[in-house]
Amino acid sequence: MNLLPTARWCACNPSGFSREVCRAGHRKMWQRAHAAQSVLTLSVLLSVFFHAVFLDTLPALAELKETRSRCEEGTNMTKCSCQVEANQTTATLRTTMSQQKAVFHLLCESSMQYAPDKLEGSTVCPAETRSLLECKTEGNSRAAVDPAGTTKPVEIQTFLSEADPKVSWETPEAGENNTRTLSIPQQLFPYVDGEFVVGCLDSSNNKATCQVTVALAARESATEGHKALCAYGEASNKKHQSITLSPANNSFALVCGDKGEIVQKDYKSSYCPVGDGMEAATTCKGDYKTILPEYEQAWWGGDDGKSFTLTIPKEKFPENEATLMIQCQKKSDKLGSKSGTPGTSKPSVCTVHVTIEGTGKASSSPPSASLGATGLCVLLVLAGATSAGSGYI
Repeated sequence: MNLLPTARWCACNPSGFSREVCRAGHRKMWQRAHAAQSVLTLSVLLSVFFHAVFLDTLPALAELKETRSRCEEGTNMTKCSCQVEANQTTATLRTTMSQQKAVFHLLCESSMQYAPDKLEGSTVCPAETRSLLECKTEGNSRAAVDPAGTTKPVEIQTFLSEADPKVSWETPEAGENNTRTLSIPQQLFPYVDGEFVVGCLDSSNNKATCQVTVALAARESATEGHKALCAYGEASNKKHQSITLSPANNSFALVCGDKGEIVQKDYKSSYCPVGDGMEAATTCKGDYKTILPEYEQAWWGGDDGKSFTLTIPKEKFPENEATLMIQCQKKSDKLGSKSGTPGTSKPSVCTVHVTIEGTGKASSSPPSASLGATGLCVLLVLAGATSAGSGYI
């Protein structure tokens, strides 16, 4: 809006207002015009901003709307449901089985085929499988195979702490839904993290429509009596293990297992003091003689590399309580893990704190002798008192 200068505006004003009134009126008109222009500018800027945000968000919203396959967790179980995606892409899902989620359900849409091998036995695809079309048993014809080659299915037993033929894919009874179920007993969970791949193919086996990577979480390290059983999963060692030795229970075993190795290579000649950290302590200089005056390296047994046993002779326990720490860690595997773990998880260190009870300082004289001397003194005092009292009769 073009406004006349104050003087000209007042000159053209027939009402004859004073100069101050003219100026005030002109100022108010200018402020209103400026405010209106600012509001218009702000509206344009906001419109441009929200339009840009909407255009950026629209593809993500469309993709979210089109993703029909999903995984969800329940009580002691996890379930993945695969459906044909609207954009015909391969759905890529991920879930985790653990001792707390020991049952896995997979549901492929009725027009799909389960893979590998229709999930009718106990096979899965190794973790490095890029496409389910690569994972096939010899003689199993597939119309399309990745040019890079194929990978063979492996038995689920190879992932477990020990083989159990009862662990296999469960198929539903006639008339029930088409779900495949895998259940792993608590005691069979592995000592290291692992991964395997399963999923669904289209009806002609020409395309992977849904691929699920299942992370198999290792069990937790545990103490059973005077035996420490070490595991090396990323979540296996959130706390240290504790064992107490006494003359009545004078031995303990550290079990590193097939997947592990002892951290302190010179564990017989020196010990590690107890600390708060959970990292591997590779160098320890503690002198056994300072906590076990009569220590001998022969007290350690079990040189098979899998388990290690410390036995303290009952008569050799120290006067004062003592503590030490010993650890196991996952073996380094430069050639790659046989369990199919691609290295996405970080192994943890199994730490065991050992408390050695003290016997207390030895008395200068046997308790029975001290008691006898005290009793004799009491008798003499009483006899003296009786003799003295008889003089007053």
